[in-house]
Amino acid sequence: MRGAGLVLHASDGCWGQIVFSGASSERTEPLFENYNGYDGSAVEYPILEMSLTAGTCAPYLMRVVNKLDPAQPPPPNFVAAHTSVCWYAPLRFARAVRMPPSPFEVPTGNWTEDRYCLDADTAVPWLAAALAKLEPATRALSSNRAIYERLSAQENFFSLRYAYLLARHLGLDGGLGPLEERARKATPSRGTLADRQTTYPQDWSHERFMRFVESTPR
Repeated sequence: MRGAGLVLHASDGCWGQIVFSGASSERTEPLFENYNGYDGSAVEYPILEMSLTAGTCAPYLMRVVNKLDPAQPPPPNFVAAHTSVCWYAPLRFARAVRMPPSPFEVPTGNWTEDRYCLDADTAVPWLAAALAKLEPATRALSSNRAIYERLSAQENFFSLRYAYLLARHLGLDGGLGPLEERARKATPSRGTLADRQTTYPQDWSHERFMRFVESTPR
């Protein structure tokens, strides 16, 4: 089972995605003891390494930054591109598990420290319960205003740049000055060599980013 999940399309055009994906081939033995935080004795091999990811995309950012058609669902490799509800919850699907998996909990941050081991008997009810928690959390974040609020609360320059663009698009001009200053201070000093390329705006200097903003329609 690869790339399965749910896609939500909000009334303001935002996309929410919950994706369950995994490796295409099984692993017959551990790579090393306690690989990736797992207790190898908890499962019976072979296993499949899998993951659960959920997040949202704003249509304006898809169009002006990512060069995607916001009328179409984001591609499978674009889950949680703008905000995340759960970023990579690692799962193992095993021939058998020696104890029931703990219930899934939506992480308070982007990452989860939990490791979940499933088998044929536990996978369906566990995934159903996980989706029942992820769906409302993802839906609540599937709006332009919710995405802006989440992005503007971050401290990294990448999120703050997205927040600045979205605030400008939404007409939240009163917050643009403080957002720009926060983004400027958070941007690492990398020189201007990367400013020549157009593929990765996250690598631009702050000055190059602001030139991009000025040339971009609201």
